[in-house]
Amino acid sequence: MENTTSRSTSRSHTMDPTANAKLHDHNSTNMRSVRQSDTLNSASYSCPEAKVLNSRRKKHLGFAVHSVQASSEPTPQFIQPSKVYYRARYPGTPPYPTRGSRQKQIQLQPSKSEIPKNTSRRDKLKPYVLEPPVQAQRFPKNKCCDVFPWKGNHPEDHVTDAQARNGQYDKLFVGKHNNEQGSARSPLIATLKQRNGLRTLSSLYLTILEKRQSYSAVTATSTFKPPPRVTLPDQKREAWLRDLANPLVPLRRLSRTIPHGLKGPALLEQCAAKNVPTARAVWFVRCVGANELRGLRRKGVGSLAVGGEAKWIKEWTGHVMQFLEKSIGACGTMTDDLWRTKMHYSIRLATHLYAENLLDRMVFLEWYLSFLESSALDVLPLVIVLASTFWEDLLKLRRFSRRLAEVLLAKYEAVIMNNVDQLLMPLIRRLSIMASNLLLCHRESLVGASDGARLQQFLALVDSRFSSTQLCLRNVSLQNNYFDGLMDTPNSASVVSDRRKAVEYLDGIELPFNAHDIHQQLSFLLSAADLVPCVFEWAVTSLRTGQYRIYLGAELLRLASVDGFNIQTSVMEFLGRLDVHTKVNKDDVYLLISELVRTEYFSIAVYLRWLIAKGGLAKISYLDEGCPCYVRLLAEIPIHSASAPLRNLRSILLNECSFDCKAEERSVIESREMLSKRGMFNMPTNMQADRYTGLDRHEMKKISNLTRTAKSELAQWIKESFEDLVTREQTGQYSWRSASVDSRVNTLPVMQIILTRDVLEQLGDIAVLLDIIKLVLVSDDRDVLTLVADTINYNLEAFSVLHPLNDFIQSLYLKYKKLQSQQPVSKEFIASFLDLLTATGSEGSIRQEMISDLAVYSQRNPRATAAHPTVTHSPISEPMDDDIFDDADMENNEIDILWNSTVEVDKQNLSRIFETTVSKMETSFEDTDNQSHILTAARGLTKLRQFDADVFDELSQRWVLGMQSYSNRIPLFRAFSSLIAESCLKLDVLASVALKVLSQHREGLTSAFDGGMFIAMVLQLIIQDDPFRTSLSAKDFYTLKLKRKLFVSASTVELLGLFRDVFELCTISQDDGLNGHILLLMSSDSTLGILRGLAIQKLDLLKAQVIEPLVQTKKPGCLSWLQKFVDNLLDDNDSNGGCHLCVGFVHLTNYLPLPDNSEVDAHVQVARLLDLADDFSISLCKLKMQTILNVDPKVETFGSNDTSLSAGSTIARSFVRGFASASQERRKICTDLITVLSKDCANKIRADVEELFLEWNNFLQTRQLIKQLDLLLVDDHETGESLARAFLSVVEATSSSTQTTVLQFIPSLLVERMVKFIQMISTPDEEAGGVPDLSWRNRDAFSEFRCWFVLFMRLVILHRAGFTQVKSSMIDQARMLAGLCCLLQHEIIRNDEAHFELVLGIASSFCDGLPDDTRFQLKRYAKGKRSPPMSSYLVGSGDGAESLKAIQKGKIVEFSIKPWERLAEPTPGIGENDVSLSLALFRTRRF
Repeated sequence: MENTTSRSTSRSHTMDPTANAKLHDHNSTNMRSVRQSDTLNSASYSCPEAKVLNSRRKKHLGFAVHSVQASSEPTPQFIQPSKVYYRARYPGTPPYPTRGSRQKQIQLQPSKSEIPKNTSRRDKLKPYVLEPPVQAQRFPKNKCCDVFPWKGNHPEDHVTDAQARNGQYDKLFVGKHNNEQGSARSPLIATLKQRNGLRTLSSLYLTILEKRQSYSAVTATSTFKPPPRVTLPDQKREAWLRDLANPLVPLRRLSRTIPHGLKGPALLEQCAAKNVPTARAVWFVRCVGANELRGLRRKGVGSLAVGGEAKWIKEWTGHVMQFLEKSIGACGTMTDDLWRTKMHYSIRLATHLYAENLLDRMVFLEWYLSFLESSALDVLPLVIVLASTFWEDLLKLRRFSRRLAEVLLAKYEAVIMNNVDQLLMPLIRRLSIMASNLLLCHRESLVGASDGARLQQFLALVDSRFSSTQLCLRNVSLQNNYFDGLMDTPNSASVVSDRRKAVEYLDGIELPFNAHDIHQQLSFLLSAADLVPCVFEWAVTSLRTGQYRIYLGAELLRLASVDGFNIQTSVMEFLGRLDVHTKVNKDDVYLLISELVRTEYFSIAVYLRWLIAKGGLAKISYLDEGCPCYVRLLAEIPIHSASAPLRNLRSILLNECSFDCKAEERSVIESREMLSKRGMFNMPTNMQADRYTGLDRHEMKKISNLTRTAKSELAQWIKESFEDLVTREQTGQYSWRSASVDSRVNTLPVMQIILTRDVLEQLGDIAVLLDIIKLVLVSDDRDVLTLVADTINYNLEAFSVLHPLNDFIQSLYLKYKKLQSQQPVSKEFIASFLDLLTATGSEGSIRQEMISDLAVYSQRNPRATAAHPTVTHSPISEPMDDDIFDDADMENNEIDILWNSTVEVDKQNLSRIFETTVSKMETSFEDTDNQSHILTAARGLTKLRQFDADVFDELSQRWVLGMQSYSNRIPLFRAFSSLIAESCLKLDVLASVALKVLSQHREGLTSAFDGGMFIAMVLQLIIQDDPFRTSLSAKDFYTLKLKRKLFVSASTVELLGLFRDVFELCTISQDDGLNGHILLLMSSDSTLGILRGLAIQKLDLLKAQVIEPLVQTKKPGCLSWLQKFVDNLLDDNDSNGGCHLCVGFVHLTNYLPLPDNSEVDAHVQVARLLDLADDFSISLCKLKMQTILNVDPKVETFGSNDTSLSAGSTIARSFVRGFASASQERRKICTDLITVLSKDCANKIRADVEELFLEWNNFLQTRQLIKQLDLLLVDDHETGESLARAFLSVVEATSSSTQTTVLQFIPSLLVERMVKFIQMISTPDEEAGGVPDLSWRNRDAFSEFRCWFVLFMRLVILHRAGFTQVKSSMIDQARMLAGLCCLLQHEIIRNDEAHFELVLGIASSFCDGLPDDTRFQLKRYAKGKRSPPMSSYLVGSGDGAESLKAIQKGKIVEFSIKPWERLAEPTPGIGENDVSLSLALFRTRRF
């Protein structure tokens, strides 16, 4: 037979017949039986066992072989050491020897005498271990057939007939008590055939399983004991360590004894030096640690033992950290290969120790972050490698993840500060990967980790290929700002509406104006539907000044219409929405619409149809100026270019409203006749410009009282008539281009142009005036060109909108060069042109040339007058009217003699003549009706100044300073006006003298009344038009207007200083006449226009010069004047009576006192202020808010401690009421009012609001809060949401102010409200004190709940510092953190991502800096309870130790697995229950 050809082979392999049916059927091989369970696994592994048993389970002697090949050290790779098993042969295991003849395999063992005596026991021959042949078939669990050597006495060695037929197999053993005969069929077959046979079979199987379970249960006690430590000599210890390093030496052999004395750093160094495999090194560390900890337990009792164990583990962790630091720091002290090998081993060993929980993880992670933070760039790449190992654990706890984010940011900054080269690129890429992971997957770690600037650097570090990077970074930035108390506060990165940005942009534009650029910028901010109302309101609001706004607004609206937007519909809707709260100037509204009508962008027909359809005239019985603006527009809209049917329709509509259209027509005709009589188009050419006075006051008032319709028609008539006149003159014999340049001959009189200019400016039609200036700009007359330059300078802003300024400058410059080439140009033209260049901000060559030419002209003509420098005698010396007294003529004659002579006048004679002239002028002040003496003296003094300007200015300043207490002030200031108009006295000198009055009063040199009246009249002279009715020529009057405008723009500080000083003098004087004079002055349109312009464009200067100095005086009178000053700027009708008086000089005893708000309670003024605040008045409202809190003496009592005040009589509650009734847009505007408050005031307001909200009965109770605030609102969800938003707005606006002292009861109060809040959201019944249904079906209730919830969370954030500053608040901090964790568990919070992130961020801020003992108490509190989401991230869920649950006395008990006692092969022998935690506790069974 084939299977019997080789007896040695057949005898060496036995197999159970049931293991392989094919072999059993053919009887091909004699086999040994193997266990049936081994067949369940695959059978293709090599057998690692060194000993096998025969079929009778008897031990046999082994035989030695000649040699065994040396094996190299295995280097397996581990991911988790606790889950690694050796499933295959070690790579270094020598191959099995090939079995040859039996004689080669069996060798005689040497006798004891043959062994050398000097050989140690370890070096003696070892017994032979049989190894199966390579060809042997493998079975499951790396088993193979039993192999036995041939000895001649084995049953297989005796061949019988039965063996030849049936093969070798084990016979069935039949014992004495064994009744089984091989099959149970015969006794059971009858039972199974019965009806209950299946039940019987089931019962049998259950009995068998129970028996098997009881027999296989592990009942033995735990025999675990760590390997004992024995003190060994150095040689044996080294041999033991070498065996430990050898993977071929089993650990059971080494577990008999372990060397004593190896622990701490020495243990780690020995493992590294011997290159012990990591798994075996961990086993050795466990053995040492288990013995150490058991020794500590024997020494200590109770908590002392536990403390000793924790201390030893921390010390051991410190040794590992030192080992790692030493290994990393060894770089450079040894060869690279040796250091690299040691470094890899150290990192791998530390990683396995950490993974096996053989270190104090908290201490180790703290060390790692510190080591990472302090590591240099050279070591940083190696340290970052460790981060990948501990990455998940670092991000599991807030205390580590936040610090990791900060360290990564710091390291990135350090890398950027160095020169980034190719060597650092891998490091940057690694940092980028870590940063991207943090931002995209763990962005909660970045909350509170850095500020906004560093987060932007963090964005540069993150991989930009991720699309959600910007979104995540914005989320983190918003949370950081919110948790830092900086969200929605104007002091820091607040969200300003686009409309406010547009208004601020319009307020900040400067010369020269470019309408196209402005419209383009506004289009970026606003849509066309929002742009038109915004521009229209900015152009006509009474809170802005400057007529240029009307023309710029009209140009912007035209550009919007060109873009395709219907501006007329938007404008009419805006006019229909105007109410008493909208501060507009109706005259500006009518002028703006007039401009749109003139350019055909506003249709009169469409307006009339809209007005009729709207029914605006139905309830109007009399059309006066008090009617709504859109109705009054019917009487103001220009119709001179409209068709006859439209004119007739307008007349019909006006007649129905009792408006006399005939009177309007008559007024136009009368105005034409009046202007024609005054010689507007037929003025004689021989009239002197210095003698022409223009229209009188009554005539000017008549023109100004015309409607806009009549004004537009009159302006158009002037334009057409002037064009006809110029055309007739140009085509006649004496055209401008052919006329002589002689100044005495002029085809068109200058007075005619002056009259036309004054009338058009009075009509307010700058567009027509511009057309007139363009016509006269072609003149070669120097006086006309001077007039043109002054007109452009005075109307510079409006002209800049309508026409490019460079064109005017180039035209005037060309005229100047032409005149200069023909004859010397007058000094007056050069000065006017230079003033125009200065006003436009021109710094080019033209301005430098003008400055140079003016200096040359002054040197060549030192005594030339400003009016006629080339005339041999001055017009000032010409005979005046007949009523001039003789002394004045003699005075002028003396000055003329000196003027015409070449004699130099010394200082003494100049002083004498000056004193004589001013003395006689003072004498003439008694005759107040005759001003000719003043004019004569002014002209003489003007000529006298040409002799020595410096000496004259010194004399004039001394004279003005001495006239402060002069009683007859009206003639005096008429003289000042004449001197200023003649350029003999500067406004700067007059203002500087006025600024010295207050100091002189403090020195006792003048009274408060005289000083105050002097400053008041100086302000009148600077601000108002002809307040003293001075008899000046039209030319001089216009020169005075221009000088006043230039002084206001150039000397703002001095002007504001005059207002400040006069307020203080009024406070000191307490004179009703002076007070009335100042009130009327502040109420005039000219004063308000100047001050509002300064308040918008130079607000900081206004605060520094007026507001802050008056507040610092702390005088009630000064604060009262300050409040009146701001009330007039704000145009509050309740403050100023609704009337702006354009006054000249009035008698001090006959004045109308204006209403005073200083006696009104502060909370009433605040409520009124909230109604006035909008995008245009917000800056002035802020000033008003500051004055309210500084003026009101009761502002210190905010209602919380003053029981005399009602529930609604506090400033804080006024804010809440105003915010509750305001819209969302107005609420944002009103929020800015709180930001101007001082920190103390803001804290008091916030404290009052918090007290009102956190009161036990008011907390989250809308109905109760409405009752407390006296609000006339319905108790519903919408009201509750508005009220919650109002509270939140006040709290947000005051959140930037930090409290210096923390109230001790605040933390406890917030904790109590947190408990109540959790109870309320957990109670579904609203009547029982809970919240209503917050499901998606009840969206209104959910919106209200969101607002109240955000408000409560905001209060918790604001008082976060109070939980750490107060020592007793540590418990409250822990309670608050526990409450926040409960909120994270609630379904309402979990279902809302925004709410969840908010609560998580707040909980993270409370977790930062939490002491370890408090953190441990929180973990004990959470132990055994359902852990809320992210709670383990905040406080930690344990020390990382694993645990098992077992049944003990019928209860499930948790048993912690001690990591130090998880030893594999702890004892030399294999025990049934040799684990540290008894297997009997878990009902373990054997298999």
